[in-house]
Amino acid sequence: MKNPLRVGLIGTGRLGWYYAELLRTQIPEANLVAIAGHKAEEISKDWGISIWSQDRKAIINHPLVQAIVIVSNTGTHVEFIDEAIMAGKPVLCEKPLALESVGLGAAAKRVEDSGAYVQLAFMRRYDPAIQEMKRLHEQETIGNNVLFKSTSRDKALPTIEYCRTSGGLLLDMAIHDFDLARYFFGQVHSVTATGAINVYDELVDINDVDNAIVMLEFKSGALGVIDVSRCAHYGYDVHTEVLGSRGMLRAGYYEQTAVKLFTEGSISHDVVPDFAYRYKDAFRLQLSDFVWNVSAGHKSPVTYRDGLEALYIAEAANRSMKTGKRVEL
Repeated sequence: MKNPLRVGLIGTGRLGWYYAELLRTQIPEANLVAIAGHKAEEISKDWGISIWSQDRKAIINHPLVQAIVIVSNTGTHVEFIDEAIMAGKPVLCEKPLALESVGLGAAAKRVEDSGAYVQLAFMRRYDPAIQEMKRLHEQETIGNNVLFKSTSRDKALPTIEYCRTSGGLLLDMAIHDFDLARYFFGQVHSVTATGAINVYDELVDINDVDNAIVMLEFKSGALGVIDVSRCAHYGYDVHTEVLGSRGMLRAGYYEQTAVKLFTEGSISHDVVPDFAYRYKDAFRLQLSDFVWNVSAGHKSPVTYRDGLEALYIAEAANRSMKTGKRVEL
């Protein structure tokens, strides 16, 4: 058995903690040996990590670190990916790729030409239900593509500080739906979007919305509808549907546990609380696949280009929402 892949983690926010826990407890093929970020010392003590720094370059360039996982703020992703490539380290980077696509077409070409391993963390692709949907879809069990439909609803608004730097609802949250739309139906031709502030008035100050609907037209002629929301107070609600000419595939569920309460006049059950619970298997499988691909010398299954294409859709959706017009990609 090969020695575990020695991983350096960049970013110590909410997802940084989550990735650190997964790498230390769920991925035996990896060894989290170093961490960088403003809470690096705190996390390193919790998980017994001996190498830590607030300077990410110290971790990226550390001789003991073989691979990099980036979970920092979106605005830093491209720069940190470039630094990891320069250091000769394969990298897994959280979505979105960036806050804007300017200059990234040339960057994607450089990454592709270099042969560097860069994987975008679109973890929903690793959800076992989505993987089974993909298998059945590729077997054409439901015929030709007709309609892609996706719902992504969070229980509540994150902190306004997070929203201010996240890129907004469509870039930060709907990016997963845009990626899955391409994953199942291929390239998007045009986007029409509308959004509103229905619950959280504080979003006015940062020019964001708490609910949006996005309509997609694919190059194949198929259609897509995506709705995203920050105010599903009943629970975390994510569903994906693929309608074909001979049937439909659907992934998603509401119940956290398979228990129903039956009382007079009612039947009730609990609800999935958050993304960490809903996609705990997907996050684990994604990290495991990253480690396996890097160790085996395989190519990235979710590329820099995939991240850029999803970003193009998000930008088009934002332009459409602001102008009220259909936007072609």
